[in-house]
Amino acid sequence: MIMTSIPAAAVSCVTALLLLAGCVTTGETSEDRPPAPGPATGADEFTVVSVISGDLVKLDSGEEVRYAGIRAPAENEELFAEARNANERLVSGKDIRVKVVFVDDRRDEGGRRFAHVYTPGAALKLMTWVNAELLEGGFGRLDYTALSDKFEQRFEEREAAARAEKRGIWKYRG
Repeated sequence: MIMTSIPAAAVSCVTALLLLAGCVTTGETSEDRPPAPGPATGADEFTVVSVISGDLVKLDSGEEVRYAGIRAPAENEELFAEARNANERLVSGKDIRVKVVFVDDRRDEGGRRFAHVYTPGAALKLMTWVNAELLEGGFGRLDYTALSDKFEQRFEEREAAARAEKRGIWKYRG
């Protein structure tokens, strides 16, 4: 049997590469996004079976959830279809991670729980925070009803950016 030794430098290089592989970032800092959902943070995985509006979806569990921090145009309001379509592009038929946010067990006027919704991201972006994406796209207004203090400033900044760029509902309103 012939045995060859692998130089220590090669082993160190491979080890370093393996360690770095787990350190790829999305370009966002932890201050730019909420903690990644998972079992430790109480998130569950569902599939969206229908998109009801710009801030409301029905899950394969049968439950309808409303997005925390955003209020999209209602069916009888301007840009309802645009907001609904934007939401659909982000979540329709995809497995999504839903983190249900309880604020004093608050629910919307229809009794639905508020949720933060995440979908798998494209390229190096690990997850897309749907609530924030819709707000930044101008597909709704900031809603403090079930928004925790730790997300408040981030959502205010995203709405301000949409207003400044006159995106979505801000194209026609100030």
